[in-house]
Amino acid sequence: MKKNHTLSPKIRVMLLVGVVLSCMSGCQGRRVVTELSYPNDSIYSATHVMRIYSAEPRRALQVIDSIELLGQEPDFLCDYLRATVYSRSPLQQYDSAIAICNTLLKHDSLTATDEASLARRQNALSLLCSSYRMQRDYEMWLVRNMELADICRQEGEEVEALRTDAETGFILAEIGRREEGLALLDKTIEALEGQGSVNRLDASIIAIKRKINVLQEFGQPEQIVPLAHRIRAKVAHFRQHTAEYADDSYRLPASMGRYESYCDFTESQIVGFLANAFAVMHEEDSCRYWLAQYEKKPYSRSDGGRRLIVPTWLSVGRYANVLAVCEKEERRMGADTVNDNYADVLRFRALAAEGREQLQEACGYWRRYALLRNVLNDNLQTSTAHTYAVRFHLQEQQRVLEQQNSKLHLAIVVIVAVVLLSLLLIAFAIRQVQQRREMDNKNRILAQQISELVKLKTSQPQVAAQATEPAAEHATEPAAEQPEQPQEEKTFTKTSVAELKLMTEAELFQFICHDIRDNRLYTDLSCDRQKLAERYGLSFAQIGAAFSRGSDYDSVADFIRECRLDYACRLLTDTNMLVTEVARSAGFSRTTTFNHDFKTCYGLTPSEYRKQKALLAE
Repeated sequence: MKKNHTLSPKIRVMLLVGVVLSCMSGCQGRRVVTELSYPNDSIYSATHVMRIYSAEPRRALQVIDSIELLGQEPDFLCDYLRATVYSRSPLQQYDSAIAICNTLLKHDSLTATDEASLARRQNALSLLCSSYRMQRDYEMWLVRNMELADICRQEGEEVEALRTDAETGFILAEIGRREEGLALLDKTIEALEGQGSVNRLDASIIAIKRKINVLQEFGQPEQIVPLAHRIRAKVAHFRQHTAEYADDSYRLPASMGRYESYCDFTESQIVGFLANAFAVMHEEDSCRYWLAQYEKKPYSRSDGGRRLIVPTWLSVGRYANVLAVCEKEERRMGADTVNDNYADVLRFRALAAEGREQLQEACGYWRRYALLRNVLNDNLQTSTAHTYAVRFHLQEQQRVLEQQNSKLHLAIVVIVAVVLLSLLLIAFAIRQVQQRREMDNKNRILAQQISELVKLKTSQPQVAAQATEPAAEHATEPAAEQPEQPQEEKTFTKTSVAELKLMTEAELFQFICHDIRDNRLYTDLSCDRQKLAERYGLSFAQIGAAFSRGSDYDSVADFIRECRLDYACRLLTDTNMLVTEVARSAGFSRTTTFNHDFKTCYGLTPSEYRKQKALLAE
């Protein structure tokens, strides 16, 4: 991609030969190197250009031509380097930089959607915005600035996007949308607040500077002073705690030791802002103090530093300094006098003439200034800058709407989640109630079956006599207070030990079973096989054999436990005794053992059984 501003191939070859000959002639007394140098071992590299362009811009342009001629760097990179030299060096050839960057934006290496192409496009747009800012071309500056912010956000560089938003806020204020611009600046400053990295610190300082620029333009010096001191505090903290900041900014020197130049430059500008602010507020002592501090800074002797301090010079009567700056600006602009910079020159000349009491000359400058300002205002009103400003405003409204929609969506999701959870809880509760009812029905049926089984056992012939007795009479009497049992004792006395020994195991079981049930021997806590052996005069083994081989029970203990549980069922149904009292009355030494055995045998706890029996009775 050849440009008119680059050298022809013939001239490049001649230049290359001249460079080589110069190198050879400068090597007297040393061995002559005939090989061409390359980026890693010579001055022909982009790194070298970026190192020298500020001090030697024309030498940097020659090196760029040599790099392109040797083919050591792509053509688009060489063009970008040229644009950088034109825009950011003392050459100040902004038109050339803008022309190159606008052409670069159409290059294939900057129009693709890959990460590298987006990064190149971002760099070109940043350079364009810088050039438009220096020319005060607010229309194109706003256009490219908005495009730059979009790309920064696409790449996830939020700090760079906020830095660009600060510039947008300044532009909006300059084109007449002052409140909107200040609101955006305040929002950006707040978003960038807080320590984190060098890049965030620099972006925060830039945003505050832009607000100071707007306040200067609209004559609000009282608000400038706290903002200036705010920046000084940030710089002081950075100086004292540099190691705590992440070194992530390509805009600042990579070496930690060279951050001092950045701090000096920033403090110089802030001191200049303070001097200007106190000058406008007519606080002469403060103004002269900060002006003296400012003039000690190296920045005060630069072109930008002189332009910055012009309002202060006007306030303290240094009109010669003001006129010197105006003359230099006029020489730089040449015939291009329809712009904001020339309007500032006319205003400064008018103020200087008034200070010198040259009223007729001052009127002439004021008249020319008013005419030029009217032309510029008309151009601004008829330009597309307002269109882009409206577009930016709509984008901001769209972002606010999207945030509100996002919050609404989140609220809807939360409400739906709560409703669903509530429905699930209700469904769970309903299911629990249904299961509870089903369980109650099953327990009711089980309680009825248990009751019928107990009645069946008590209705057998051997316990018929007891079945005719009132259940309450048995329940209310303590186990120790058993009634007289003449019939049972008769039965026992009629059967001698010899007769018992002659019985078969099944007959002996029936005899013992009847005796235990009829006389409620199971209510005695100590009733066991040994106790029965002593009662009947039989051996321990004979009693055990009667139950293990003469019945369906495995042991005497199983039979006694069944009798106790059956009796407990009757007490639970027919009396109001506590469960602990029922357990002891039925022959259980511990309530926990009673509850466990009852649950194991019948599938219900004693309390559940009593409850279901009460429901059945209703």
